[in-house]
Amino acid sequence: MSFHVPSDENVKESLEIYSDISFYKKGGFKAVYKGIKEEIIEAVKLNYIPDISEPGITEEIVEQYRKRINREINILSKCSSPYIVRLGGLSLKEIKIESNNYAVYSEEFLEGETLFDIIKQGFQPNEKELKLLAQSMLIAISELWKINQSIHRDIKTLNIKKTNNPERQFVLFDLGIAFSRTETPITINPFQVPGTRQNLAPEMFDQNFRNSIDFRSDLYTLGITLYEYATGKHPLAEPGEDVMITISKILRETPISIKTLRSDLSENFANLIDLWLKKKPHLRPSNLGYISKILGEQK
Repeated sequence: MSFHVPSDENVKESLEIYSDISFYKKGGFKAVYKGIKEEIIEAVKLNYIPDISEPGITEEIVEQYRKRINREINILSKCSSPYIVRLGGLSLKEIKIESNNYAVYSEEFLEGETLFDIIKQGFQPNEKELKLLAQSMLIAISELWKINQSIHRDIKTLNIKKTNNPERQFVLFDLGIAFSRTETPITINPFQVPGTRQNLAPEMFDQNFRNSIDFRSDLYTLGITLYEYATGKHPLAEPGEDVMITISKILRETPISIKTLRSDLSENFANLIDLWLKKKPHLRPSNLGYISKILGEQK
């Protein structure tokens, strides 16, 4: 599929409600802009809609793209947690820019940096901050599960922002591949597993995962995220590693305990992160009372 980022001028011309539009970032087949509307900055999201004239694109695939976008917005519209990004003032609509079709809507613009960018700077959070991150994401995961048994499926350092707001310091965003246990599957091919390969929970590689996964898959990816934020290293994948080697590790290898790399972490907290990385979902702690007790402990 051909996709390039539309110019600021052409986007602004199509979205006259914004007094100013400027490109912010690109991810996959999505471009995000900073739009100013009545002195409020919003994240304007342009989601590329492929055309059936393109090689390999069918009407079913185009409809699949539209359904994913609608699902993301539907879930966000029902969220009340401060730790999940909020929708903005622009409702979903389709527009044509530079001969391409886009589904566009807006979210709040979160001031701050992603955990991914913070890690690149060599920052190492203390246990208090790591526990706050864990608590915030647990609330977000719980909120999503209450909405049609939804699962984010792509919790990672790139999808969490550390904001400038002390009341919601960590916020989860990008629900583009969120999955709902109670709704009809969107993906046409049952063998197709969307998501970041090195962060996928082991059960996601089962072709029947749609019948068995639950919020504990998000606990696994939360464990990956906490491990990376705490150590600067992925618990299994190596930079530049062949994806098949990484998948093999996910399915077969036990990560090195986080305590080995962060001896300063308390035993109970380090053990909780290690347990969230277990291959079997039922071995991952999911009792919120038990987890809250550990996260509330002072070292």
